[in-house]
Amino acid sequence: MDDFARQIAFLEQHSTYARRWLSAQPEWLEWLRICGQKKIEPQDISDLLVACRMPSDAEKVDEAQFMANLRLARQRLMLRIAFRDLNGMASLEEVTHSLSLFAQLVVVEAIAYIRADLQPRFGLPWSQSNNAEMPLMVVGMGKLGGLELNLSSDIDLIFLYEHEGETVGAEKSLSNHEWFTRMGKRLITFLAELDANGFVFRVDMRLRPNGDSGPLVCSLDMLEEYLLVQGR
Repeated sequence: MDDFARQIAFLEQHSTYARRWLSAQPEWLEWLRICGQKKIEPQDISDLLVACRMPSDAEKVDEAQFMANLRLARQRLMLRIAFRDLNGMASLEEVTHSLSLFAQLVVVEAIAYIRADLQPRFGLPWSQSNNAEMPLMVVGMGKLGGLELNLSSDIDLIFLYEHEGETVGAEKSLSNHEWFTRMGKRLITFLAELDANGFVFRVDMRLRPNGDSGPLVCSLDMLEEYLLVQGR
């Protein structure tokens, strides 16, 4: 038995998760043979998400397939981390930073997909002061904010936008608050909904202003008022 075979046997002996996914996706074994001995670099994580994107010369990936792609990318990363961690090849920093970077990049991928879906129908939020599109600002709190995610961590998020107004560039417009609320709800679904391929991350929004009783997204003015008046 060669070293890789022993490492795989050890992984499957100590991880039901790994055993299940290698059984479901046997082609991942060869991928793990090639990349499992090497430290996980940021480019490796970006490469995992390439298949999730919408090719510029092809039709848009449908939502169900996009969500499946995100989940499969997550499972492959988790499998590689587990392989390296259980076999004593990964440092704690490699584990936590890899998961934290993946969380950041998968949020970016999901937002880009949702934006492309909403824009033809409702236009885009626009900042008059900057004469530029107004983005959804996603703040990572807790372990994500500290780059300390582990294999079972959820992600604590806060959704912010610059200021109130309305979307521009389409026949129908929405208030900025409604636009970003729709985006935030779909982002949570894209990440947290459980399907046959699992989920990407559980999402905890309770650290936002006023917790579960507050709006899902808030403007910077709303956040400032909350912090000045009652934030702790």
